[in-house]
Amino acid sequence: MRMNLVIKAFDNDVLGAHVNRMHWAVIDVSASSIRVLLSDRPVQIFDLKEPHGFVSMPISPTKLFVAANSANTFEKLRRPKPREIVQNVNLFVVSRARRFVWAQDDAQARYIQNHMSKNSELTPLFPGIGQYPPVARASC
Repeated sequence: MRMNLVIKAFDNDVLGAHVNRMHWAVIDVSASSIRVLLSDRPVQIFDLKEPHGFVSMPISPTKLFVAANSANTFEKLRRPKPREIVQNVNLFVVSRARRFVWAQDDAQARYIQNHMSKNSELTPLFPGIGQYPPVARASC
């Protein structure tokens, strides 16, 4: 059910058309000494209606997919050193994770433990959907 909700959100005609019109790029952060992490909440949407707005998502331990409203945004996103970019992405991705974080190896295990789910959003519609094993509910 959760996957169907995600698919429906991306199939939204307005959102889909907007993302399709955006400028796309891949940012290579392989020069960083730490690797990009992935979680069950990897997509960052920032000020999508603004000229500087963008959508980003890790696509490998060394690369980020970015769709931006303006090509100038890529220059701003690439200004920080690769390590700083990775640190910012990892904090966002790990702190929003609900159940899963994936890493290339266990080098960042302590980081994941310290930051996992610190900024997770409430689960919409079904509050218990992210709990495993499912929580038994008493019925009357």
